[in-house]
Amino acid sequence: MAAVTAAVFAPTLGNGFVNWDDPQTLVDNPHLRGLGWTQLRWALTTFLMGHYSPLLWMSFGLDYLLWGMNPAGYHLTSLLLHVANAVLFCFVALRLLRAAAPGAAEAGPELRLFAGVAALLFAIHPLRVETVAWASDRRDVLCGVFFLAAVLAYLRAVETADVTRRRLWQAASLGAFVAALLSKATVMPLPAGLLLLDLYPLRRLQGVGWRRLLVEKVPYGVLVGASAVVATIAKTHADWVAEAHGLGTRLAIAGYGLMFYPWKFLWPVGLSPLYEWLGPADLLVWRFLFPTLAFALVTAGLVAGRRRWPGALAAWVFSALMVLPVSGLVMRAGPYLAADRYSYLSGLGWALLAGGALRHWWLARRWPVHGGRRAAVLAGLLVVVMATLGTLTRGQIHVWRDSETLWTHAVAIAPSSIAHFNLGLSLETRGLRQKAAEQYRRALAINPDLAQAHSGLGLALAQESRIPEAIVHLREDVRLSPGSSRARKNLAAILVRQGQAAEAIEQLRRAVQLSPTDAVAHNDLGNALAFQGQLDEAVQHYQKVLNIVPDSPEVHNNLGMARALQGRKSEAVEHFRRALAIRPGFPAAQKNLDWALAGRSPAR
Repeated sequence: MAAVTAAVFAPTLGNGFVNWDDPQTLVDNPHLRGLGWTQLRWALTTFLMGHYSPLLWMSFGLDYLLWGMNPAGYHLTSLLLHVANAVLFCFVALRLLRAAAPGAAEAGPELRLFAGVAALLFAIHPLRVETVAWASDRRDVLCGVFFLAAVLAYLRAVETADVTRRRLWQAASLGAFVAALLSKATVMPLPAGLLLLDLYPLRRLQGVGWRRLLVEKVPYGVLVGASAVVATIAKTHADWVAEAHGLGTRLAIAGYGLMFYPWKFLWPVGLSPLYEWLGPADLLVWRFLFPTLAFALVTAGLVAGRRRWPGALAAWVFSALMVLPVSGLVMRAGPYLAADRYSYLSGLGWALLAGGALRHWWLARRWPVHGGRRAAVLAGLLVVVMATLGTLTRGQIHVWRDSETLWTHAVAIAPSSIAHFNLGLSLETRGLRQKAAEQYRRALAINPDLAQAHSGLGLALAQESRIPEAIVHLREDVRLSPGSSRARKNLAAILVRQGQAAEAIEQLRRAVQLSPTDAVAHNDLGNALAFQGQLDEAVQHYQKVLNIVPDSPEVHNNLGMARALQGRKSEAVEHFRRALAIRPGFPAAQKNLDWALAGRSPAR
């Protein structure tokens, strides 16, 4: 099974990074360049992108030590973690399927076969591609390892009669749960999932009663409470705004998502990195009413038939529990209705149900699992199903090859403002500015309030020297994202080109207030102030940059020019020489040094 999973996902090793969180998370993140104390301190204290995931950042730091910035190495780590999850899930499935049919053979070939079927259904399903092939989504495969380890240790504790060994397994389960929470906080429903397993298939309620079952979960609950507090704090540091909605809207969004994942498990086509919805999420809108009613009807049917199909009800409830934190029931983080990656843990229930149902059907007919025509037919059908899933998965892996391929696919499957914007970014990276501008315009046609599309279009127009049009869009970017230092830096850069230095300085002052450690903003403000002759204040901002980035040759050169214009020749020479020491042959610094030594004014 491990070999099959690795073979199916091997093409991910040829994929690159994509412009969907990878730049902020990995490519441009200086804090992930190793595992020194500085990097570890950052990993343990950061809330980057609204998450507290120190183990994720440490895993990326280890990747950097092993592979540098070679994307193949990062994809290999994610692939190995996914393979580990497939193996762990197989062991979990063995125990749960055995508990579901205690009268059957203890661990015969049929049990191993159908546990393997469940694990392979989970492992090579196309819904797994986003999690494995997208470098930034490492947190799902990483937390999956610890989540499954916590479940497996819990099952071992339940099976063990020896008190000491049982406590050790319980401690191991709690330790793995801590690691899972430090990878991704959305594993918080685990205690409820364990309680569900106690009811079925473990059937522990009759033996130990509610009190003991609930007391066992108290340590998990304490960990969940602590994690919830940290997660709430982390969300305040996100670069997106979590939208609060009325109960009807939240039920509509949750109802859509709760049916989206089981449907895509059964019919995994038309998968996209983004399922955008900008309109009102209203239960009276058919797109939301139908899945919400379907979820309610299926739930009611399974509750009514719980004695006949307890496994189906358990899988249904487990999958709903695991997707609940990202379902939109509490808050909606952005215009997204669902995401393939959210099915990573919830999909475990559906895969186990499929393996268990197949085993139940086979046992009811008392057919041997090896030898005979029926076994050959079963094997043939399983091969066809797995081959189909593997083919679909490989095709989806190709979609994630690079940014342009990813977003070209996305706009073809489900056109959205963000997909068009990201496609524009990828085209702009290749120097295709006019095509990029067209994608930005398409993004704005779908969502006129997409700030980053105004930014992209404004910068593209500026490169074509269409400055007045560029300023219109860059001002709109500032209006739509007033808390963004990026937006103000971009507008200021164009204003300086137009000779509007006073307004540019105003925008840059606000930018450094919003982001006091933004070295680029301080440098740009220093340049604008120096251009206006405000040299003392310009020097202050250059010095702030050097406190953040001590070895910037450009800033040493800028500070040297400011000191030269102030008549402080020795300090100017010192900074020009420092710039050349950092970057030998730096033309601007060399020219300024020559002029300063000759007693002339530096070049601007």
